[in-house]
Amino acid sequence: VSSKSIEVGFPNIVAIKNLDAPKPRGAYLPALQVGNLLYTSGQGPLKNGQWAYLGQVGKDLTTDEGYRAARICVINCLAAVKSIIGNLDSIDRIISLRGFVNSAPGFFNQPSVYSYFYHL
Repeated sequence: VSSKSIEVGFPNIVAIKNLDAPKPRGAYLPALQVGNLLYTSGQGPLKNGQWAYLGQVGKDLTTDEGYRAARICVINCLAAVKSIIGNLDSIDRIISLRGFVNSAPGFFNQPSVYSYFYHL
């Protein structure tokens, strides 16, 4: 990873060694390039073909476990991007980012769960 990745906002991406996109678990494309834009599908916390975390944050999972699950989701999303464009240095900017947290009723700390992307 070059300094361009750091400029784009991925200062810690250097620590991520393996960026192999997980195989889709359904009839969808993990990423699709249209012109000079790249769209990604939602990514779950799949690691080595298995769900790393299951359940609702605030019920079955702690906030920290949810954060770690979100980390895996972000890595999988970046891997899907890399599978299309070859390397992350080709990214000029991220236009939109959406995070969805499967959380229990009464759990209101979703930003702490999906904030991993901003720490990447």
